Amino acid sequence: MKVVRKLLAPLLVVGILLTSLISLHQLKADKKKDVFRIGISQFITHQSLDATREGFVDELAKQGYIEGKNIEIDLQNAQGEQRNLKTISQQLAESSDVVLAIATPSAQSLANTTQTTPVIFSAVTDPVSAKLVESREHPGGNVTGTSDQSSDAISTQINLIKKVLPKAKTIGILYTQSEPNSVVQKDEAKRLLEEKGFTVVEKTILDSNNVKAAAESLMAEVDMVFVPTDNIISSTMETVKQVSIKHKVPVFGGSTEMIAVGGLYNYGTNYEELGRQTARMLIRVLKGEKPENIAVELPEKLELHTNKEGIGRFKMSFVLSSLSEGLLWSIMAIGVYLTFRILDIADMTAEGAFPLGAAVVVSQIQAGTNPWIATLLALLAGMIAGLVSGMLHTKMKIPALLTGIVTLTGL
Repeated sequence: MKVVRKLLAPLLVVGILLTSLISLHQLKADKKKDVFRIGISQFITHQSLDATREGFVDELAKQGYIEGKNIEIDLQNAQGEQRNLKTISQQLAESSDVVLAIATPSAQSLANTTQTTPVIFSAVTDPVSAKLVESREHPGGNVTGTSDQSSDAISTQINLIKKVLPKAKTIGILYTQSEPNSVVQKDEAKRLLEEKGFTVVEKTILDSNNVKAAAESLMAEVDMVFVPTDNIISSTMETVKQVSIKHKVPVFGGSTEMIAVGGLYNYGTNYEELGRQTARMLIRVLKGEKPENIAVELPEKLELHTNKEGIGRFKMSFVLSSLSEGLLWSIMAIGVYLTFRILDIADMTAEGAFPLGAAVVVSQIQAGTNPWIATLLALLAGMIAGLVSGMLHTKMKIPALLTGIVTLTGL
């Protein structure tokens, strides 16, 4: 009997320990079931997308979903590289209960990777054209989310052009061909601009490496530039700003950070609020709703953002341009007045001599001539024009007024 007791005692201890371990493991497993795994795939780092993510996480916490407590967040950033998206999408689709896709490329990659894991997108311009959903009202799959493009955002911005720059006639559009969201906005902006009588010049980029060259080329031939909510260009807006200042060509853009960095104005989405709106949609999925039954939502809050420094800079440029133009006209008027007082004729040659001199200066400087010599040659050209008028009047007996008109027409 004592032997049996001695054998049973260790067995009981081992049994109690095993039971405790099993119970502890089961407790951890049950606790793990209450923690939702949320993956985040962000295409690139720039202010709008960062604001979307920050608003999303903040709203989750506000609604009681706190990282480290009842949710786990796995953030992955593709850094603007398409080749990174496939790996990120596969990883997040396998390890997450639901995935947030920030920007169109991230959403498309996830939609092509999984048909089972719920995907909630944000900062996507046109989910239907991007083939993410069947329609905004009835997504019809495992993907839904929020668009960052209101139906009247682009038209409102274009309507502001005449108020901001009434003399603008040619508008450039700078966009990334590989981003469907940019192409959609480009097409819409072009249609609206042409309807209002503007001439439109398009310039596309392949990646961030040729933004400067494309901007330089475009701004050399337009009065103003429109940039859609383009992820690549948004991340290089400082470059666009420097080219804009150099060419004195204002930029109006589709996202807020374009204005903060150098754009002139923007009427569009508050991306932090868009992230909050997206978080509320994702919570509905966590509570059991299926994405296919949740309609795509448009931004709830649109704002007008202006760059006061930029507006001031371009206003000053306009003032200086007006002053210089007025100065030239006043000098020309003096020329006509002097000839009238001295020769008793209103010599219209003076009006044609100014553009003649300007043409001579520009052509000579482009040919490599010293600017001072080019200026002297311009004065000489003006004197020759006056000589022609004098010969026509004195030798050919052409009336004075008609002489000036003939020379002016010839120039």
